[in-house]
Amino acid sequence: MSFITDNPLLFVVIISAIASFIVNLSYKYFTNQESLKKLRLETEELKKKIKEESKINKNDPGKIMEMQKRMFEMSLEQMKHTFKPMLINFIPLFFIFTWLRKSIPDSQVILTLPFNIPKVGLNSGFGWIGIYILSSLVFNQLFKKILKVYY
Repeated sequence: MSFITDNPLLFVVIISAIASFIVNLSYKYFTNQESLKKLRLETEELKKKIKEESKINKNDPGKIMEMQKRMFEMSLEQMKHTFKPMLINFIPLFFIFTWLRKSIPDSQVILTLPFNIPKVGLNSGFGWIGIYILSSLVFNQLFKKILKVYY
């Protein structure tokens, strides 16, 4: 418990890294990565086609609507693939957040900033939740690249 109170910033960053790693592993092994990769590539191609078509045919929205409909269908397909790991991750993340909330007070400033960010964080910095969000964004991208995870 003294590590938590002595180094709350490091503690939250480590917990964030562990949680991000677990989330990325679950997406890697509980989804069909080949299908998700294919869907992602198709979506990117379709976005390019929609952009080109909107420049060429401004008066004919029918073709663009068809492409947007297809993109919506692909988004639903991606959501079907990622639903299972999302449910699996919910329980451990719930316990992690509960533990963090009990270990570190919400009002405690963990990272002090030399300036105020209105309506974001606390008056003079970030609490545990702000640090968790910022570090998990970094760790999720990092682990996503390292593990080659698509979702």
